[in-house]
Amino acid sequence: MESTTLAGIKDLAAHDSTIEGVGLVQVDFRVLAGTLTLATDHYTISGTVVDHIEMQGEGPATIVMENFDIILTGKVNVLTTQFTEIYLDLELWRWTVDFEGLMPGTDLGTVFNEFFTMCGPELVDMLEKKINESGKLLDFVNGILSGTGGGAAELTSLIASSFQKIDLQHLNLPFLTQ
Repeated sequence: MESTTLAGIKDLAAHDSTIEGVGLVQVDFRVLAGTLTLATDHYTISGTVVDHIEMQGEGPATIVMENFDIILTGKVNVLTTQFTEIYLDLELWRWTVDFEGLMPGTDLGTVFNEFFTMCGPELVDMLEKKINESGKLLDFVNGILSGTGGGAAELTSLIASSFQKIDLQHLNLPFLTQ
């Protein structure tokens, strides 16, 4: 994904967040995004999905996420205002996927876009797992808290690089298995 942007960040709303403890406190920070839009000027897909379905394409793409709940849970050192551990939980109501130029010359691009739209919550669960496994979330959030990082470009890079690591062969889709 090249020239990727994330729109809607300014409209986030915190809700039902908690802080418990003294010194090293447990934090549960919840943010709801009414609409977030991930867009790229150019994506490239070339490979196999679910062991035997060839997928090709390139061009611009958008993913619009609606009612996207972002939950950060972890421990914060009150003296340093830095997280010592942090985990991400993503809850998605709906998303709409539009990869232009997917499966060129066929109607399969529309089918794949509908398929990815339908599988939004499960794909977001996989994205959540990849972000948590990357180890980059702690540095990203602490960069925001210290004022030394955590900008929109870093967030977009974290999300885009995690999307690239999702293995679609492990989707739990019974209608695709034998």
